[in-house]
Amino acid sequence: MARSASSGDLQVGGLATNQKGPNLLNYTANLVLAAPTHTSVVPYVTGGIGGLTMFERANLGVNGTHTFLTGNVGGGLKWCAPLGRWGLRGDYRFLAVRSNNDAPAFFGEDTRYGHRVYGAVIINAVR
Repeated sequence: MARSASSGDLQVGGLATNQKGPNLLNYTANLVLAAPTHTSVVPYVTGGIGGLTMFERANLGVNGTHTFLTGNVGGGLKWCAPLGRWGLRGDYRFLAVRSNNDAPAFFGEDTRYGHRVYGAVIINAVR
């Protein structure tokens, strides 16, 4: 997931300013294990590893491109309609982004944690 920065109020190093933040690129590979239920509702667990790349934004002290290790674990439910042409999916993920000692002050030197809830409509084009 690429994220283009937008302008906003930022506080960096004790100074409040209104400027564009750095651009970010988040990428993850996940393994999903689903339980064989033989019903239209399928529970699953998932986990993955990837990276978060923060691109240079010199005016914020982000000198150069920095990449951080990311990971996630979670689970969810998938429901398929009777003919299997469409369905719904929802899951929860616990996320971690590992920092390092040479991270810019904008990111900080602490590992970051978060929670994400996903919801999706599944459409099977080939059945």
